[in-house]
Amino acid sequence: MRRIIAGLVVWLGVLGTQAFATNLTFDFDNASCEGTEYQVGYTCTYDSVASNTKAEIELVDLNNVQVDKFDDESIGVDEALQPRVTKINGAGWGYAEFEIRFYDNTGAPVLLDFPATSVDVDGNGRSEKEGVAYLGIDSYTLEQDTKLEVSVLDADKLWYGFFAKTYAVLRGIDYTSQDAPKHMAHTHFRKRHVFRYRAYVYLDIGNRSSSRMFSVYFKDSYNGSNFP
Repeated sequence: MRRIIAGLVVWLGVLGTQAFATNLTFDFDNASCEGTEYQVGYTCTYDSVASNTKAEIELVDLNNVQVDKFDDESIGVDEALQPRVTKINGAGWGYAEFEIRFYDNTGAPVLLDFPATSVDVDGNGRSEKEGVAYLGIDSYTLEQDTKLEVSVLDADKLWYGFFAKTYAVLRGIDYTSQDAPKHMAHTHFRKRHVFRYRAYVYLDIGNRSSSRMFSVYFKDSYNGSNFP
């Protein structure tokens, strides 16, 4: 078997697998946005991410990065959330932080169980690489031969980060190649109305990175192939 559960399952200390029934679709064509574009406070509302469910996504923090696009559908997968982020202000790590909230069609908060897979967490082959982080995950799964390293980012162990180990590059937004699973982080959430996600960019040299594209896929399978 190619996929092996290699992650720490952290929800309530119980080890095992769970069914996450809600598959979410983030189609930017169905989004309405308000606020100053790509600045803190900018919020986009996505209608019909699931049955009787809409989502609000707010840009809540910028740390030595700029957001170039909120959800780029030019490549990758339309139903994924795909922000573009550029590292600015010199070398090192920076991130953009997003808060995602779920409501029913009356505006009442809803609790969802759902998967979230970060795809194509990689580098540019020389001086830039990516990472992602989630607040409040219940479990995660990595490939046995993953190209990502896991970091707990806070003392309360609420933020889990998944960072490219090297500058190795996958071309485009790669869901399907033989190496693609090695650059994925599969995370799972239970009974969540709100969660937070960070898109990290590392720059080794220079003052500004290229525009790095991220892809978060909120379904448990792609083209008939199940994620763990």
